[in-house]
Amino acid sequence: MAKKKNNQTVVNNIESVNVDIDYDKLAEAIVKAQNRVDEEQSYQENKTKITIKDYIKAIVLILRNKSNTQGNLTVSIFAVLTSLTFKIIAITGFFLTIAGIYIAVNCILHGFDVGNITLWIIFGIVLIVLSVIVFLYSVIIWGASHEVEKEKDKNYIVSVFSGIVSFVALIIAIIALVKGVG
Repeated sequence: MAKKKNNQTVVNNIESVNVDIDYDKLAEAIVKAQNRVDEEQSYQENKTKITIKDYIKAIVLILRNKSNTQGNLTVSIFAVLTSLTFKIIAITGFFLTIAGIYIAVNCILHGFDVGNITLWIIFGIVLIVLSVIVFLYSVIIWGASHEVEKEKDKNYIVSVFSGIVSFVALIIAIIALVKGVG
């Protein structure tokens, strides 16, 4: 049989462990680390902003065949087109909201002249509710355009752009079907 070893060591003389920490140096190190993170985040945010000067420079480099864009230019163009599309949809929604409220107010005010006041008032209220819904949707689309401008993920931008192109193609196909049938 093998011998059993007793490796249990008991320390009875430990009263306290005194660790001296310089809290001022620790606080400075934490602040420096946070400042570095903030600088890196602001650099990344500033890096994603593309100005007209950057576009012109990129165009010149591409035409001279000196630029290796590695797909960044294409994704930037997709992001700009997607953002522009969202902004156009939102602005159209804002105009539709103003027009809807104007028409609703006229229906309510001039409903007294035409007769059947209740029908005109109900129509005006429904039109106001629809205008408010269009306005809220337009605000959301406007916010989405700003999100697309700030987005850094290439796959996300390309997929949103592809979705918009597919949706436009669907609308064009439906219009062609309706025109062809009618």
